[in-house]
Amino acid sequence: MKTIKATPTTKGNDDLAAAFASLGKASAHGFQTRLRINAAKRAFDAINARNRARRRAMVKPENAASILDKLPMPCDRALHVITPGNFIFCDLITAIAGRFPVRRLLISTLSFSKKNADALCRLIADGKVGSIGMLTSNYFAKTNAEILAHFEQGAAKTGKIQIGIARTHAKVTVFEFTDEKRLTIETSANLRSSDNIEQVSLFADVPTFNFHAEWIEQVINENPKT
Repeated sequence: MKTIKATPTTKGNDDLAAAFASLGKASAHGFQTRLRINAAKRAFDAINARNRARRRAMVKPENAASILDKLPMPCDRALHVITPGNFIFCDLITAIAGRFPVRRLLISTLSFSKKNADALCRLIADGKVGSIGMLTSNYFAKTNAEILAHFEQGAAKTGKIQIGIARTHAKVTVFEFTDEKRLTIETSANLRSSDNIEQVSLFADVPTFNFHAEWIEQVINENPKT
């Protein structure tokens, strides 16, 4: 795997630009990662930041398609992606579950939205996912009590969603598919949208899945909300 090094410079902006330019040429375990950051980010930032409706219009579920097209991956491969701020991570989760039936889904995230909560509940209702374990932060629980209560109500109706609250900042999602394959996603992104550059790394091997599934389940069981 290629190691990426940015050439030191006295100009911080030039240094960052050089690093992203190098990233665009990097190969991650055999997958070529094409980073369309510059044009996409410029277009995104060109919209007046005060006009939130127009900015939200650029955040579309189909932005998950470029990642979804790489799946399923061989167990010895990894895929590393940079998203430029026009991406909702929960859309990727629902897109994967919509294409590949999931027996068990475990999520650790700092925050989520009501739309995210509804989307996860629909995965259960539509039979696309057998069960969901959701770990979120106590900070989110305190500052977004209404959203959490909304999710609790939906989770109770499904009877197949367990929620845990803890001091966590981890953003990890693991899929146990019905065909026994596994997928782990480590990311800087929360489930809901953000206006930031985010990283998303996908791993198809069983050991990585087992590692994350074990600790997420343990923390949920030790800090149950529902």
